[in-house]
Order: sequence, then C-alpha cells, then structure tokens
Amino acid sequence: MNNKVLVFIFLSIINYSFGQKLRKITNTDKNYEISIPEDWEENMSFYSSSLSLMATKTATSEDLKPVEAIAIKHLKTDQKDFDTAYNEYLGLLKNYYTTNFQIAKTENVTYNGVEFKKIIVKITSEINGKNRKNTMLYRYSNGESMMITLTSTNKNYEKNKELYQKILSSLITRE
Repeated sequence: MNNKVLVFIFLSIINYSFGQKLRKITNTDKNYEISIPEDWEENMSFYSSSLSLMATKTATSEDLKPVEAIAIKHLKTDQKDFDTAYNEYLGLLKNYYTTNFQIAKTENVTYNGVEFKKIIVKITSEINGKNRKNTMLYRYSNGESMMITLTSTNKNYEKNKELYQKILSSLITRE
C-alpha cells in the first residue's frame, strides 16, 4: 500500500476520533475560560447576569436539527457551603424539568484543580417533548453557584462522549 494512502487513513482516523477543533472562550467578568467546538455558534442574545455562555451546534447535511448545546449559568445564593447550595440547585432543576427528570449518575470531579459535582441527567424536553441526556457540572464559590450544562440527544451523547469530556476538561475557573 502506498505510504501516502496510509498517512491519509491514519490522519482521517485521528480527525474522526479526536477531530473537533476547539476555540477558547474567555469570560473575565465571571472568571472562567472554556473551549467549545469551533463550528458551534454563540447566541449572545440570551446573555444576562445569570447566563454567560450559550452556544449551539450548527446544522449539517448529516444532522439537520442538532440538539447539542452548552450553557453556563450563574446564580447568587444565600447558602454558605457547597452541599447546601448544591441541594438548592437540585431543587431548581427538579422544578424546571417537571416531566421525566432522572439523575442517572452523580460524581465528584476535578478539572484544572477545581472541584465540581458532575451530574448526568435524563430528561424530556419541556419545549418539544424529546428525550435528552445532559451533562451538568456544578460549582459553588463565594455565594455564587455556577452551572455548566451540555445538552444532547441520547444517541449523540453516546457518540460524542469524548468531545464532551474534552470540552469539560478545558474549563478553567478562577476565584
């Protein structure tokens, strides 16, 4: 087999497996940076004091109505510790997702030296009734809760697990 063909096949496999190029977004007001796929579109019209990032996957010929999105939300809280603030956040989630809300997995994780609570949630969308599988990260610091949500369909969640991990592990937060 020709060496050029082998190199092409190898590079194609690398691009397919690890492929999404990411671009860094830095928010100096909320003290974080995160990398998202370069072809995801930011929708700044949703930005407010409580929503600092909203980006969605763009439609392609293979996926005409993509569901993938990332949002970063912030909520001031009177709670004084992580566990109490986290329980407050869970209550907000359960009130928001009133239909078919299920926590599939919870774990403590550390990204770039900062501890988070990671939650995998299965929900039914209130907007269109479709099943979703979301990855949510929760952090509490200095009277503010920070929530990062990656939204996906069940099928795309399985297909893009590595990409979602790459996005989440790029998160850097500062006090």
